[in-house]
Amino acid sequence: RSIHAEQNAIIQAGQDRCKDASIYIWGHNFICILCKRFIVQAGIKDVYLKKDDNSEIVYVTVDDIALDVQNKFPSKNIGLVYPASCKPEDILAAQNFNAIRNWLYLDMAVFGKYNNLVWAYLEEHDATPEFAEGDVEALANGHPDFIGFNYYNTATVEANNETDTGGGMSAANDQQSNKGEAGVFKGFKNPYLPTTQFGWEIDPQGFRATIREMYSRYRLPMLVTENGLGAYDTLTEDGRIHDPYRIKYYQEHIAQIKLAITDGVEMMGYNPWSAVDLISTHEGMKKRYGFIYVDREEFDLKTLDRYRKDSFYWYKRVIATHGEDLSDLKEEEMK
Repeated sequence: RSIHAEQNAIIQAGQDRCKDASIYIWGHNFICILCKRFIVQAGIKDVYLKKDDNSEIVYVTVDDIALDVQNKFPSKNIGLVYPASCKPEDILAAQNFNAIRNWLYLDMAVFGKYNNLVWAYLEEHDATPEFAEGDVEALANGHPDFIGFNYYNTATVEANNETDTGGGMSAANDQQSNKGEAGVFKGFKNPYLPTTQFGWEIDPQGFRATIREMYSRYRLPMLVTENGLGAYDTLTEDGRIHDPYRIKYYQEHIAQIKLAITDGVEMMGYNPWSAVDLISTHEGMKKRYGFIYVDREEFDLKTLDRYRKDSFYWYKRVIATHGEDLSDLKEEEMK
């Protein structure tokens, strides 16, 4: 029995109250179903979970709801939120966004109660979900055995003292963009973090900080279900893909998991994202995550041949050594 964190809903909820309310109502029903059935939702990349009239579980392929996914369904990415400064108002803004981004669904799933900051926000925006008969009991009794979560980066925010809310959170370019909302928080570019080619901040130490915070809060074993680097990869004439940037990313993040374990955190496992290049939700085929390169472009299927990237051989060794050997790739390993 697990709870796979489903959050960031408000970021993609849109600009009007109706959309804001619907995403929270969906999230509430989703967690209640999980608690009642003790099942695992694999995420919108594989299936969409809904409840039919008889409260049974129905699985629908992504193709059936492809046009709906972008606007209605949250990512499962957990990441600690930093304040932009030591100013008390920035601390409060970070607490606000931590609650919305991270603790909304996790608190409800683990503790059986909504986070108080989130509930106050929902009341203010007329977006509180309705409790059906049995929901309170289901949430209270639906104890997960572990938490599965995705991590890509942290966020940094500052106070937002504007008063015009505009009906909801500012529209984001993608699931990791945090523009903010008047009176709640405002996104802030962290000057101490490098970024990927697609503008996502890279924060390995934030990975450890996020794991520590989650474990301190919930005391449940952790399973990393996604972690990886999206980049422009180039296929050379000799069929090679040199991606030292991806190897570096994994070296630094896996090392932080090891340090988190020394902090007393229970880690069940680590799943990189991903084995094979696949279509990115926001950037299509040009943003590649895999250890294996797929020879195709955005609108040109080309050969669809597969090629092992340098990172494939590196991670093969990491698996063989149970994560002990994170050293740089050697030329003789790529055979």
